[in-house]
Amino acid sequence: MTLRYQGEIIEITDLSEAENAVGILRQDAVHQDITRKRGSKPCRVGFDMEWQHESAPGMDNPVALIQVASKEVCLIFYMLKIGSMPPALEELLLDKHFLKVGLAVTNDLRKLSSQFFLIPRGLLDVAPMARRLGYTRLGLQSLVQDLFRLHVVKGKARSNWGSDQLTDGQLSYAATDAFATLLIYKQLEVFEADEGKEHYWTMVLADDEAAVEAELNAVGPRIRELKESVRKLTRRNADLAARLAAVEAEAQRTKAAYEAEAQRTRAAFKAEAQRTRAAFQAEVQQMRDAFEDRLTEIEEQIFW
Repeated sequence: MTLRYQGEIIEITDLSEAENAVGILRQDAVHQDITRKRGSKPCRVGFDMEWQHESAPGMDNPVALIQVASKEVCLIFYMLKIGSMPPALEELLLDKHFLKVGLAVTNDLRKLSSQFFLIPRGLLDVAPMARRLGYTRLGLQSLVQDLFRLHVVKGKARSNWGSDQLTDGQLSYAATDAFATLLIYKQLEVFEADEGKEHYWTMVLADDEAAVEAELNAVGPRIRELKESVRKLTRRNADLAARLAAVEAEAQRTKAAYEAEAQRTRAAFKAEAQRTRAAFQAEVQQMRDAFEDRLTEIEEQIFW
């Protein structure tokens, strides 16, 4: 028999669709793990990624699809169409309370880091988990065959994953790949309990915590440098703000003094203009009076 995903496949091609879709997945994952209590084992979802086959060394094709699957819902993100990492998906990938179960995830990690600057938390690889339980055939087809006596079709592995619209066969393949890792994990988890082994996921989360601690230790000195730089910039900004306020106050005083001086100059000019006009009018009147007096004298001399 062939393993095929039987749940709902939701295709996400735009950032606006991601938050609602991830919410649906989260609800189903929690529902499937209904016996999980707060603080106990995390929810589990299957995880896979697809990109165009890299046929030569050094090639680094961009991620075309990211698939995340629960029992009833599989989300398929068309990353080339979306153009960036959806915040809701990033939040899920960083949520250590949701195990993202994949197979041979080294390249997935590399792609997430190099293309999206993202290091997921709670990403579990079922291959070392199976090896720990004595399995030697660690490919997806082999593990499904050994655990469930089912066949997984791999004929679409080198499909055109960058297509704007996947075929039904591609969608089924992508969803089944993601879901198969979840089935494998759940069965291996049962075997762990039967053998009394420590849960593999606890080691994965412990490694995550150690990695986070190492990152914090590595960036700690740089964070302190940045904080000191921020403090210096804050002080410098305060000094510049004070100097700017002083300059603005001086500019206001200068403007007020200039306007007052200009007002005084205008008033003095107006008064002087009025005095000059009055003097000119008086002189003209005197000349007119003198001319009339002289004219009267001439008339008297002529007629008398």
